[in-house]
Amino acid sequence: MYHGPITIKHYKLSIGQNMLIVASHQGPVENAKATIALEGQNGHDINIHFITDGEDLPDPYFTDYGKSGGMYLHYSQFPHVVDMLRNERPIYGHLYASENGDGRLWISTDAEPVGEGEEK
Repeated sequence: MYHGPITIKHYKLSIGQNMLIVASHQGPVENAKATIALEGQNGHDINIHFITDGEDLPDPYFTDYGKSGGMYLHYSQFPHVVDMLRNERPIYGHLYASENGDGRLWISTDAEPVGEGEEK
């Protein structure tokens, strides 16, 4: 089932050393470096967990019939995601959970004109 685009309303950053992430359906992930919790409209939530560069990325996970979920990225992507959240608007979340538990999860921006640049 596809949920999206979901307008992201708020975010919260957590940074630590070897944070324990227990929400994954594949068991706990013990090496998280940071997590960004995204709060979307109508109770949709997305967690982005950042793990050590070079490690295999676990599959995304989904809860509440695909209404919420989480994904994993390498820590080197953390500043890019934070920059996107701070400087772009609107931000959308997309969750696609199949009946067998597999799925896809991503965030995106709205279309912008080419060469628009940052506001000054």
